Amino acid sequence: MSDKSSTIRNKLTRSFSGVAGRFYAGIAAGIVALIALAIFGSVTISTVLTEQKKTELKHLVETAVSIVADFETRSKRGEMSEDEAKKRASDTLRVLRYGGSEYFFIQDYQTVMLMHPFSKTLEGKDNSAVKDANGVAFLKEIGNVGRTGGGFVAYLFPKPNQPEPLPKLSYATNFNKWGWVIGSGVYIDDLAYCLTEECSRHGWSLPHLHAPGKPQGSAGTEP
Repeated sequence: MSDKSSTIRNKLTRSFSGVAGRFYAGIAAGIVALIALAIFGSVTISTVLTEQKKTELKHLVETAVSIVADFETRSKRGEMSEDEAKKRASDTLRVLRYGGSEYFFIQDYQTVMLMHPFSKTLEGKDNSAVKDANGVAFLKEIGNVGRTGGGFVAYLFPKPNQPEPLPKLSYATNFNKWGWVIGSGVYIDDLAYCLTEECSRHGWSLPHLHAPGKPQGSAGTEP
């Protein structure tokens, strides 16, 4: 083979290698972009769903506080004694439900449970030492954020008749005139399900990564 032919072949080889390199670099960049989009989309949806849940929960607790405030106002007007007003306010919240079975509870500023519709064993006791599966003293934290003006507490708690603790989010705020902390909580394990469904609906899934030129083996052919 002549030197001229060899030179031309080498140039073509380098040219092809350069084009192939840019091609695979473009593929790699595209994959990175897809991953970033999928992750960003997932995070964005998760944030929106969580914030929506928080807004709804806060509004519901504030509605419960307004009910208690109405009984306090009526006692001030002389329609009933303060003790009667407290009892009637507590009894009203005890039977209120939303979302099927979600409920409200009342603590005092010392983390003594004054009313809990499903856990009579908690009532009348200091529950500051009660902890979840991760060691979070959630009732104490709920009391702390509620007493200081309102806030959210995340923790683990089992659903009725289910031993496994699941993620739950509570919001609590205060009713200073009676020294009450009024709160409510919702399970947020459904957010993960909603996120999965939403991502699937939009086709947001992480791409399968493999080396360029390597065939993607059929099920059971790769470790």
